[in-house]
Amino acid sequence: MVRLQILLRKERRTPESVAAVRRILESLGIRVSASGAATVSAAVEADRIEAIFGEVRPLIQFRTDTLPIPELLRDYLESVSVSPKHIYLEPPTHP
Repeated sequence: MVRLQILLRKERRTPESVAAVRRILESLGIRVSASGAATVSAAVEADRIEAIFGEVRPLIQFRTDTLPIPELLRDYLESVSVSPKHIYLEPPTHP
């Protein structure tokens, strides 16, 4: 599963636009986990990345974390980024 951070354009930071983006993401097979006024957190299966975002191997090669914005979302989004992995400063504690 690849986690995504999605940033809406400033003029699209409205409840209606956030709802529209959530619907479009879900129609593309991207699972939304949370949304706020300006961002949406989501996840997608790794094997679906290229079907949704197009050719990403050159992006991986150049180590960028920004993905192309799908056509259906271009009017709404500023960027789509792969979420960085968490770095733990201390080992996680388990109950």
